[in-house]
Amino acid sequence: MSLGVDSGYNHIGFSAITKTKEITSGEISLDDKTSKRLTERRMYRRNRRNRLRYRKPRFNNRKTPEGWLPPSVQRKLDTHINMVNKLKELTPVKKVTVEIGEFDIQKLMNPDIYGKEYQQGDLYGYNNLKAFLFSREHGRCQFCGKNIVKGEKAHTHHIKPRSETGTDSPSNMALLHEDCHDELHKRGLYRKLKAPKEYKAEIFMSIIAARLKKALNCGVTYGYETATKRNLLGIEKSHVNDAFIIAGGINQERCLPYKVEQKRINNRTLQTNRKGFVPSIRTQRYVIQNRDFIWISDKKYLCGGVANRGIMIYYFDDTKKKLIYYKKVNKFYSTGSLTWIN
Repeated sequence: MSLGVDSGYNHIGFSAITKTKEITSGEISLDDKTSKRLTERRMYRRNRRNRLRYRKPRFNNRKTPEGWLPPSVQRKLDTHINMVNKLKELTPVKKVTVEIGEFDIQKLMNPDIYGKEYQQGDLYGYNNLKAFLFSREHGRCQFCGKNIVKGEKAHTHHIKPRSETGTDSPSNMALLHEDCHDELHKRGLYRKLKAPKEYKAEIFMSIIAARLKKALNCGVTYGYETATKRNLLGIEKSHVNDAFIIAGGINQERCLPYKVEQKRINNRTLQTNRKGFVPSIRTQRYVIQNRDFIWISDKKYLCGGVANRGIMIYYFDDTKKKLIYYKKVNKFYSTGSLTWIN
């Protein structure tokens, strides 16, 4: 049996096939909220520290371990690896092939870059950032489009705010008149400026390429090879179909793909709406979690969360969200971090 994996930043396609038919297939939708949750955790941590009278310095024991990755990248990488290992446990997979991608980000940003230009950043040859922006925009304000007269004050502005993960790179900086800058902030017209293209997916794929190959000890293929084979077979492009091609599929009998959603196992909630209780961070983890499967009167439903300290259970019935007492649930099945929906 052969397993094909179409790795990705937001979606993962998988397909396990034999010589005659496809055993299982599906598409995993990845949860992209790790960065936001880390910001939330940082807020809680700072609040706790501010309540302390004295805290010993800890600046001499913070070392970055070898092979460290940002948590958002590490979680996505772990999901790829855990998914393959889980399928190996459930099916007699003997061969694993993963589609990877390695991208030249500087080439994507500037197709004409060559040789030593890779070592010369955008600001090479300019005195400062403002001088570069004047040259790039030909002395025009990016808000009103008019020229900035010599001697007139000009402002540099983050197109995508730092609070929304915007960077200090020159591509994320705009040149504005002083009045235009004030008007933009006063009226909240941030979306009028065109945000630069981000290459998060390409950077992620370049980071995990070698790590996936090493962790899974698998064969690799590339996107152009998959696209060529898919076009020859006349198959529509999708993550599941790409995984079928990667696994070596040609004319095998296909199966109904699973829709898999990644979810958060533990959450962090500040309970402030409980009358008679002091606001605190909820640490109790309820037995039945959001996106678990539950059975009511021997009928299967998808859990939509809990209420009233776990006493009431939300569930979806024909896309409608309903509420039921938890003792009326006959049984449940915990889906872990991945919810498989057929």
